[in-house]
Amino acid sequence: MASFIVYNIQLLPANTKNTKEVGVEGYKKLFEGLHDKTIQAFKNKKLTDISYILASDTYFAPRSTICDDVIAYGEWIKYHKSDSVEDLYSNTTLFQAAKGTFPVANRVSFDYVFDYESHRMAISESGGRLPRPSVCNEALEEIFSKFALEIFPKHVLKINLVSDPTELESVLRNAEGFKAVNTTLTFPNGHRLGRQLQELKDKNVHHLKVEATTESKDSAMPSLPDFLKEMVEASVHYGKTSLSYILEAGGRLHRYTTSKYPLKIQVRAQKNEQPAQIRLRILQALRQLGGAAEGEGDDI
Repeated sequence: MASFIVYNIQLLPANTKNTKEVGVEGYKKLFEGLHDKTIQAFKNKKLTDISYILASDTYFAPRSTICDDVIAYGEWIKYHKSDSVEDLYSNTTLFQAAKGTFPVANRVSFDYVFDYESHRMAISESGGRLPRPSVCNEALEEIFSKFALEIFPKHVLKINLVSDPTELESVLRNAEGFKAVNTTLTFPNGHRLGRQLQELKDKNVHHLKVEATTESKDSAMPSLPDFLKEMVEASVHYGKTSLSYILEAGGRLHRYTTSKYPLKIQVRAQKNEQPAQIRLRILQALRQLGGAAEGEGDDI
């Protein structure tokens, strides 16, 4: 069974008064831009120019992108650049790269599917070798930001992990009190918010961050204010949240972070199933996720 992590990619109008949302054609254009940048990087043998550095000589980068009328799909890769290989015990050189080549080791591929309509991307974990969700989020934002504003100079790029709402729902239902709340929300395309949040979105607020804490160690918020609760619930799909809470008066402090609970799409390959059929099932799963506070990861 293959497991896919879901990310939400958004191009938001910098000024909602004079700039429209990019729509399906805009997101297709974004991934056509990714395709062009990848082809150019491979042609010039400069993939590192569009790669994200994970660690010393270890990179994350796009490998291929194919854009059809409904989805974009292809591969991301993680690779380690190594010009030479030595024997551990003798320190003798076993391999030395020739000049002008780009030798890599430990290359891992990650299939992905991006839906233009929901602007969500499902990317394979490849047996847990995908960078951890928060790091992968940073990598995607850095890679896309290198060319997104060239294509859409009047828009703002935001990418966030889509979290499984199950654990958050449990915390909100069972907590007796909250000591600290830290939530960040990126106002989404095409999603109606509550009156107060919608007003902020309409006034060109793209990114909202709220921190709420109790000053005394002996006190706690018995529940979240409606405004903050709406933000926290929406952050499952459009942001991130961390909570410190207690389950009983005077009890120990518990912590919750959305990044620890990524929403996953589990795909069971069927006998003689073609890759296009698998991509179609992933597409259907992405669209079934719905809006804020809807949807869970399912086996498909």
